[in-house]
Amino acid sequence: ALLMERQGFTIDKAELSSPSDTVSDGDKLLSVIPMRLTFDGPLGKLYSESSILGISNDKGKTWTFISVSQTGLDEIVKLFPEATRKLAFPIKKVYQDN
Repeated sequence: ALLMERQGFTIDKAELSSPSDTVSDGDKLLSVIPMRLTFDGPLGKLYSESSILGISNDKGKTWTFISVSQTGLDEIVKLFPEATRKLAFPIKKVYQDN
């Protein structure tokens, strides 16, 4: 995000879609939430689609969220191998509005 700020982009909007079904991995619950960020920049709007992973250690009472694009899907699979086989992660896309 810092690189984008240096290039003149600012975050215009952050949108979350409905979370996936919750799956278990041992004593943890996990859910994928698709996310789209809209940036305004020198050449117009830029969109970034990815997802965040919600993790609960207390049967869904509280949740912690991590960005899949920042952490990397490989690392998430290593941390939660059982659950990630049951979850669908949206493909990360970055595109511009023409």
